[in-house]
Amino acid sequence: MHVLGGDPDIGADTKAYAALVGLLFSARGCGVSKGRDRFPANLMLAYLAMANDLRYRRLERARVAGLAGKFSVAYKGLDELLRQNPDDIEVHRLYGNVLETDAFSQDDIVPADARLKTARYHYRHILRIDSSNLFALFDLAEHFSNIGRNRAAKSLFEEFLRQSKAQNLDEYEYEDELARTKAWLEQQNEDRIVLD
Repeated sequence: MHVLGGDPDIGADTKAYAALVGLLFSARGCGVSKGRDRFPANLMLAYLAMANDLRYRRLERARVAGLAGKFSVAYKGLDELLRQNPDDIEVHRLYGNVLETDAFSQDDIVPADARLKTARYHYRHILRIDSSNLFALFDLAEHFSNIGRNRAAKSLFEEFLRQSKAQNLDEYEYEDELARTKAWLEQQNEDRIVLD
């Protein structure tokens, strides 16, 4: 069995990284701690960097599959990543996005669609882990907007704006989401004025 899953090319990469790390540390006289069966700090950092690189490659593979409409391939990769880390925020966000893309690719969209319910689960899971996650707030707000639940969407979009101001983050990271939120809220206000 390959480290981090059954994908042969990732297993080969894992062996190559492990061999390289082993060579680097053996050349510097660094070995496994005696009596404790644990890696020295530098070796552990190298291992974590390698694991993160493999995680990133798998995440990108799932993202590309989802964008290409190969949803079962994307779901399989995302399920594998969640087995490794059930609270991986990026994986949950991508999973929600892929589920929505899959559901909205159908001609007849039903808000009670199981894929849409599962997408909401993923966004809410992120918010349980990190209640101030702006991207999850935005995705959930947009999700409700897309299925016609505008009251829920409005509340979440407003919370997104409040938290983005309170966090005082660099707007460059989420400028698209911020612009789309403001445009949606302005459109809702215009629609309300027309109806009044």
